Amino acid sequence: MKITIFPQNIELLNNQKENIEKKMLMLEKFTKRFGSQNDLDIFITKTTNRHSQGNIFIAEAKFKIPGKDIFCKEEGNSIDEVADKLKDSLKRLLIENKEVKQNNWKRFMKLFRK
Repeated sequence: MKITIFPQNIELLNNQKENIEKKMLMLEKFTKRFGSQNDLDIFITKTTNRHSQGNIFIAEAKFKIPGKDIFCKEEGNSIDEVADKLKDSLKRLLIENKEVKQNNWKRFMKLFRK
């Protein structure tokens, strides 16, 4: 699994990048069935002062897997919080995608049984 992080309006420290990559590598067990063709692009931005008050970080993820891309967007007060939310959302979406494909396969096989 290839993880690419794109910071925008912010500079990430090396340990922050490593923490994000470590959290996203936990998703690798859900993506083994796709082979080595999965890429994860993460865009992390910090909202400017004119948009809102305080530090608000936004993370967008695009998971490129064969057949379908998975998109996710999360907001939080810190980079770690955003990474946790993003990991949980991607995990949920990967599991839902797996169940949908299995259900479609079952329907397809019912046609041949008749």
